[in-house]
Amino acid sequence: MNMRTSANMSEFREPVKFSSKSPPPHVRIKTGSLLQLLCKFNGGCAPESLHREMRKKYNENIQFLQSLTSMTNEDVAMNGIGQKTFSDNTMKPGKKAIVTNHLRHIQFEVYPSKLTKMGADRLFALRGYLRVTIRQYFYVRHHIDLVYPQLPLVCVVGGRQHQYFYPLECLDFVEVEEQNE
Repeated sequence: MNMRTSANMSEFREPVKFSSKSPPPHVRIKTGSLLQLLCKFNGGCAPESLHREMRKKYNENIQFLQSLTSMTNEDVAMNGIGQKTFSDNTMKPGKKAIVTNHLRHIQFEVYPSKLTKMGADRLFALRGYLRVTIRQYFYVRHHIDLVYPQLPLVCVVGGRQHQYFYPLECLDFVEVEEQNE
């Protein structure tokens, strides 16, 4: 079983995969770790201390996260859900997205509605049913031992009263740029 640890995290973190249909030649797709991007935004801190820095500037961090996606509050209100299947076929210059990286055959584009105060090691999954933490859920369901379980989770509206919680290390940032040649 493949396990993430702080020593091999980059080895197991696979970048967002794109379909075999290549993007137009004038388009460049950039991907990167959302965790590293947040560390830079919070003064270049280490991932181990990111939770402390994010608490100091909670509103600024959620606004920064929301600025990293082309989805809007209106899209979420209209669809009733803050995530959708990610497709690189709709990638146009200027498009930005926060995309899951932990699922094998599908990626979701997510719109962060808020950040949790507690990390995956303290927050219960499945609405507290069976008293399973989100860290335990990711370990059992996805075979991922979270490296930074103390970090806040991105909360996504899931329709009705449901919410989805994503660890920061399971999300990537994708941006499409136009190449001038």
